[in-house]
Amino acid sequence: MRIILINPKVAGLRDIGGLRAEAEPMGLCFIAACLERAGHEARVVHVVDGSDHTLERAFATFEPDLVGISSYTHNFSESLRVAGLAKAHCGDVPVMLGGPHVSALPEQALVDERADFGVVGEGEETVLELVRSLERGEGQDGIAGLVHRAAGDVIYNGPRARIQDLGALPIPSRCDLPMDRYRQAAPVWIPPSQQRCASVNTARGCRFGCTFCATPTTWGKVIGRPTDHVLLELEHLVEDYGINYVWFSDEDFFYDPSRVFEILEGAHERGLGLIFRSFISVRDVIHCGMRMMKDLHDLGLRGVLMGIESTSDDVLRRVRKPHRGKDLAQALHFLDEAGIHVRGSYMIGYPWETEDELIPNLECLLGLPAVEDLYITYVTPFPGTVFWEECKKENLLLAEDYDLWDTGGTVLRTPIPASRLAEIRHDYLARFYSDQRVVQRMTERIRRFPCLAASYREVFPKQFAQQTRETLVHVH
Repeated sequence: MRIILINPKVAGLRDIGGLRAEAEPMGLCFIAACLERAGHEARVVHVVDGSDHTLERAFATFEPDLVGISSYTHNFSESLRVAGLAKAHCGDVPVMLGGPHVSALPEQALVDERADFGVVGEGEETVLELVRSLERGEGQDGIAGLVHRAAGDVIYNGPRARIQDLGALPIPSRCDLPMDRYRQAAPVWIPPSQQRCASVNTARGCRFGCTFCATPTTWGKVIGRPTDHVLLELEHLVEDYGINYVWFSDEDFFYDPSRVFEILEGAHERGLGLIFRSFISVRDVIHCGMRMMKDLHDLGLRGVLMGIESTSDDVLRRVRKPHRGKDLAQALHFLDEAGIHVRGSYMIGYPWETEDELIPNLECLLGLPAVEDLYITYVTPFPGTVFWEECKKENLLLAEDYDLWDTGGTVLRTPIPASRLAEIRHDYLARFYSDQRVVQRMTERIRRFPCLAASYREVFPKQFAQQTRETLVHVH
């Protein structure tokens, strides 16, 4: 069969030098590789330009027998629109939806007639079985992890067991992707204009149970790929695509620090010359210690994305984050000493946090070491999460218009009015990037690592006042 797998456009991504900071749709790439290994023709279409022209051209030239579309909650309506576009161009071709939203709300996958199947959780085995059944003209009643229709009813066959041996999967297929378009929005050694960036997923799942996170719904516990399997992919990326920068997209990359060290050391021994960036938790930094973080920096780990989410112990406890406020300063100190850039994520709009509590919590960030880059989002109750259930129980949802659930605005009843939250966020970010303590941290970092100056100029072209930009430029 001929199968097109589509990652629809996503709004709100950071723009760098005319290109949006996007990453490859790795779930679709794994599924495509499995289909190709089974003898099918598969094409991954990533709509990075936001237009329908890419899709229309793919439909016309490839003439698919089946179309798969990945969906997050905030672009679920866009996924349905693309499903309609596929049927209009391909003669009522069957369409399957997958991704986090479908995994959280399986029965909602087929609320619209434009979708014929829903794939819940890991898609590799489910999609292969679906394709086999369509080829043979068989029914889908026995396919675990699938949502389908039968006699006018929507049927969910129940969950599929997790894939235990991820090393048995083929290397993800990226041959159809615009690999020159991917960037990372962080000033980490290689300026975005010089990046050849790829995402690598080394494990699925997470040890932690943060109430707002959809990972437990989609994946569950951590299952990792063998180190050699990951290194084989890294070699492939360097040799075939000229990649110089890798984003480890695992939500829990540091679940086994010794494994992290093996991967980075293996890449170094192979002479791949890669720069790395990953997620990391506060707790894992402290567990690894300063010495190990310095060693990882020397092996190429030059940046991390850290989920701070709040400086309030009460908030952290309520959302089940594994760290507390006192741990944050120590972890950031270790990363600062190691020379690892930190981009912090912070959430506002908790339904119990008042303005009198939020303002001092935000102020704490300015005095912390290492955080030079910050993005602030609104806590959002994604379907299937514990937080979602809590908000439904307390009648806190303002609306279920999923287009609004992009973390760029509040969808909850909160003690702070939505307009005031937006004002606080805007004003604080403006002040954060012009605060002399933050500027001084950046200045000292560039003095320490002069090659970073070009990255800072590209990543932060507008956030700083002219005087601040000149300060950073003159250091170089």
